[in-house]
Amino acid sequence: MRAWRKVPGWKRYRIARSTDFRIPAWVEKENNRQDVERAINHAYEAGEMSGAQGLALIVVDKTILDAKRHSCVVFISRGKNRYDLYWIFKNEDLSHFTMARHSGDVYLKEYRDDQTTRVCDIQYSRKQKRWACDFY
Repeated sequence: MRAWRKVPGWKRYRIARSTDFRIPAWVEKENNRQDVERAINHAYEAGEMSGAQGLALIVVDKTILDAKRHSCVVFISRGKNRYDLYWIFKNEDLSHFTMARHSGDVYLKEYRDDQTTRVCDIQYSRKQKRWACDFY
């Protein structure tokens, strides 16, 4: 993707693979296993996001060896083959997260070891004046 190659240090990153995730075992018992497998094997979503067109990805920094090597990035289309890049999370442990979509939005869902979850929608935050993912 041409837009990605304009990111400084782009060669340090790759899209997250299933082996980069550590989804707790309880999740498969309570959720559709196919949904979880799809999410960890395809750590990206493209299309409408809060009224804009874009691409969201979970990427891994190949130069970091600890758990805080994941990032969530979003490319928002500005038309004419131009994109704005937003780092939703950078150098965080997103190994317990999946990405999915609903009703034209893309969200991240965290599966915690204590069998609870947190969800955030990737959207433009008027409060922060940038694209963000606020948990609710």
